[in-house]
Amino acid sequence: MEPSPFRFLLCSVLLLILLHIPTSKSEASSLFVNCSTAANFTANSTFQSNLNHLLSTLPVAASPSGFYNTTVGQNGVDQVYGLALCRGDISASDCNACLTTAAQHAVGECPRGTSNTLWYDTCMLRYSNSSFFGVVDWAQIFAWNLHNVTDPNLFDDQLYQLMRNLSTEAAYRSGRPPMFAVGQVQVINSTNIYGLAQCTRDLSQNDCYGCLSNCIKSIPNCCATRIGGRIFGETCMIRFESAPFYNLSPIGNTTAPSPAPSGQNKGDGSKGSGVTRTIIILFGLMIHTTILLT
Repeated sequence: MEPSPFRFLLCSVLLLILLHIPTSKSEASSLFVNCSTAANFTANSTFQSNLNHLLSTLPVAASPSGFYNTTVGQNGVDQVYGLALCRGDISASDCNACLTTAAQHAVGECPRGTSNTLWYDTCMLRYSNSSFFGVVDWAQIFAWNLHNVTDPNLFDDQLYQLMRNLSTEAAYRSGRPPMFAVGQVQVINSTNIYGLAQCTRDLSQNDCYGCLSNCIKSIPNCCATRIGGRIFGETCMIRFESAPFYNLSPIGNTTAPSPAPSGQNKGDGSKGSGVTRTIIILFGLMIHTTILLT
């Protein structure tokens, strides 16, 4: 069941951290880490061996297509489920570099944890001792630019139209890469909105669309009147900015998609100037909230 937007208002702030994070191809610092403390593994256990094997193989397996999910170990408590996703506009080499960094830091960011997700600017890596493949995760992380738009009504009208189109494009069009779409729309004069929508490719097309639509519904809670924002979780993400933030050359750039029949993706998901940012991280009861200042 989709969570009510009002539930997000119940979040309580537990910790406030200010970080200065340089953005570069090295992807040295993660945007966010979701380390579950519900269960821990024992040092030198079979689970740890399986996890080490998973983390050593996921970047290479995922980088050619930008996505991969797999399971390591026999059925039982020592089995590890893993998934890796790269933003659809980056090269295989940049994808591998981002995921390699994530894999190298995963255990250090979540010592002994059996479930963890790391988000970087251009990739995400997730693992757990329980299967999560094909299941929509409704939890969200917010990030927004502190600058306001000059005409909120006009901006919002164009923004929602763009993001709805991109969500349909990502979920239902057989684009390359799958379940990824970017596009832009002109608001007034030379001002543009650039948008991105992406899902993990283990979701069905309908679940992808539902996940992205839920993100769009959260824009007022996250990024109302802002010129940029991100809403992302463990199965999908949307982002919009007033300046280009994605690579235009390797991918299509459309804003008027139409639906296609639903289906399911498995395996690799195939079918046939460094900028300094200050991030304030608020760990909430119902939702993790990140404020991005540019």
